[in-house]
Amino acid sequence: MNKYLLLSLFFICVSCSKESVLTDKDGNNGSQTVESDFRNFYGIAWVGTNDDNLAYAKQMGYESIFYRSGMASNANSDSIKFFLESPEYDCYQRRIDKGKTYSQAEKDYISRFVALKDASKPFYENVATGWFFSATNFSTEPDFQQQRVIDFLVDSVLNKVAALERKEKGFEFAGFAWDVPQLTGDFWNKLQSAGGSQITLEYWTEHDGGDKHPDVTHKYATYSDGRAAFYKTLFKKTKEKYPDAKFIMEPWEPYTSYLKQIENRPDAKELVPDLLIQEKGGIDFVTNANVMKSGLVNYSQLGCTSPNIFTEEKNREVAGTAASLGSTFGWYGRFGGTGDMPKYTSIREVPARLKLIRVVPNWDNMHKVPLDERNWDGDTYLSPKSYISKDVIYSVQPRTNKLFVVFLTASASVEIPDSYASASVYQTDKLFIEDGVTTTAIKISGNRMTLLDASKIGDGFIIK
Repeated sequence: MNKYLLLSLFFICVSCSKESVLTDKDGNNGSQTVESDFRNFYGIAWVGTNDDNLAYAKQMGYESIFYRSGMASNANSDSIKFFLESPEYDCYQRRIDKGKTYSQAEKDYISRFVALKDASKPFYENVATGWFFSATNFSTEPDFQQQRVIDFLVDSVLNKVAALERKEKGFEFAGFAWDVPQLTGDFWNKLQSAGGSQITLEYWTEHDGGDKHPDVTHKYATYSDGRAAFYKTLFKKTKEKYPDAKFIMEPWEPYTSYLKQIENRPDAKELVPDLLIQEKGGIDFVTNANVMKSGLVNYSQLGCTSPNIFTEEKNREVAGTAASLGSTFGWYGRFGGTGDMPKYTSIREVPARLKLIRVVPNWDNMHKVPLDERNWDGDTYLSPKSYISKDVIYSVQPRTNKLFVVFLTASASVEIPDSYASASVYQTDKLFIEDGVTTTAIKISGNRMTLLDASKIGDGFIIK
């Protein structure tokens, strides 16, 4: 174990920026300077409460959080950055409710702004259907083939950023993120539970493009070209105003759902986000050889945020693989409800093992642990700062140097860094925040840590 106690060599990462030293909740400075890493974000945006999400994000040392309504005015939103997720959706009348009566002005506005499947049909039958929220309520997609739509949305999202920022309290803009970012759009033929499937506009129009409303001008021949123009325009104008802004995309699978669409375009490099993360469970983001063959990304630009994997084995596989390659693992949008993951609606419901394992790669990245000191054999992951096995998960939080631990089996025992050999052990609450010292749950003898109380299997502990 001694070789893992050596001071980590400097690891250069394309995603790192300025250095910072933060204090823990007791006001104690972390003992080392760590690099700021935009990949260390807490991406839950569709569930939970602002109070819980902010408190948890800060406790775990997340640098940024996905914005939810009301967050800017929350008392605990100081000193954390925010991403806007699919920001264009908040800038126009996105949803159509078949049970609602619309005025003629509303019908005209929507029909001239969103993608259409058949302009000759009456409202709402003319509209290309996006995600179905219910059998009678569905999303629309912007008509990106219109330059005026692109210009309106870009200006609108940047105005929203300016309105949300609270620079005096450190609540500052981090960037934009998109779920389902493919250029062909997020269109659906019917309600998902009724057998609906994701399609493209070609399903209705026989080409990659919407049917043109007679009162609008289509600058772009295809929907893909229009959406590409939206991304490029937004990227350019955002960088002019916010040079440090980052862009994140979460396709189902990086190559088949995004890179394949752009790799042969002349503007391909302009469409590559800073981080491309996989919604699908598993490690396809690195095992699909076409990802690297595309020449558009490297491992530090890849990761997984799948809400579809619950078991210890599946999460260990993703975390160990991501950590060993300098990739990332985390959350995006929701905690679960698909695959074998329960439909958790609050971070308080998420097991401690899932909370911890999804930060291990990020924490090792922030510690700048060299890749040759990150050992993953397909079963166990070990680095100078972290350990993942079927029995124990532990990792050092880089901003406070607290050691976070979860035991998964009875009487589990593991070696830990010598600096924690005479430390205090704290139980934690549902937000992984210290909730009192314990002297009976864990025994530390020398640099070996052992679980004494089997009833504490799965609980979170902090050693500091």
